[in-house]
Amino acid sequence: MLYYSVPNAFDIQAAMIDLYNYLATMPFIQSIYIYNPMVKRYNIAAQQGQSGLIAEETLNDKNIIDILGNYKEYRPFTPIPRVLETQTDGSQGTGVYTYLCYDAISFDRRINSAVVVNITASWVNRELGSSEIATSGRTFLVDDHDRVRTVNELTDVALSPDDLLVFKNAIRHHQSGYLVTDSGNVNSLVTYTVPNQYTWHYVRITPYEDITRKLSGIRAKTFQIAAAVLIIGFLLAWLLSRFLYVPIHRIENRMEDLESERRDSSYTVRQNMLRKLIQIQDFDPEYQVERCGCKKWGFPLILRSPTASPMCV
Repeated sequence: MLYYSVPNAFDIQAAMIDLYNYLATMPFIQSIYIYNPMVKRYNIAAQQGQSGLIAEETLNDKNIIDILGNYKEYRPFTPIPRVLETQTDGSQGTGVYTYLCYDAISFDRRINSAVVVNITASWVNRELGSSEIATSGRTFLVDDHDRVRTVNELTDVALSPDDLLVFKNAIRHHQSGYLVTDSGNVNSLVTYTVPNQYTWHYVRITPYEDITRKLSGIRAKTFQIAAAVLIIGFLLAWLLSRFLYVPIHRIENRMEDLESERRDSSYTVRQNMLRKLIQIQDFDPEYQVERCGCKKWGFPLILRSPTASPMCV
């Protein structure tokens, strides 16, 4: 299929079976082209879209014709990000990375034959695509021709002058980093990677509000956890203090009971002594004072009259 101007039909059939076997064992391959310029025909095995022996003038994927005609603009054995047109109705194509493998070049500097392998972009960028679904950020690919594309569909992005300035500021750096700037009148965080071996840059634009919203959520959860720990600590301290102060409260109650009993007993003794003193006619005041315990207890001695007996109160 690569070199013969009139290949045998049975050989073509056997080769096409092999191509479809490749597609079955490696589903991330979208299609494989075998190009022979001598017959102006493409032998295509594809997951979707045109398949079989396709003449150059009826090929839907016109972009591959331009690539093969200007192959010197592309580095050999380097993936070419592009959109593969699988239909003629103008519907959106499939993002693929095209590997161009040409065998020889004629004297007029044209390709004698080529094998084109198209790998699905969604499979290559599956990690970047899943991160875009999880957040509202957007990731772009800036290829070696300074064309800005989306990472999932590899479609060209129409940029405003402000956004174009943002991308220029990002890709002029030769190391990864970030900057905070306005993108589409929205304050955004722009992160970019160091150029890879294909001199591609990946640029991600995330609204700054989304980042601060996540930080605010983390801060709110931190405050909630701290408040819960504080409340639980206060409750545990209160319960522990009550448990530890039970013996102390018991001692205080016993002391109050003893003081009350002592006070009642002292009052009863004084009442009995006064009752006896009233009943006695002749007595020695000093003796009675010592007997009743007025000095002992610290009560003052009062004379009701010059002739009356003294009494303590």
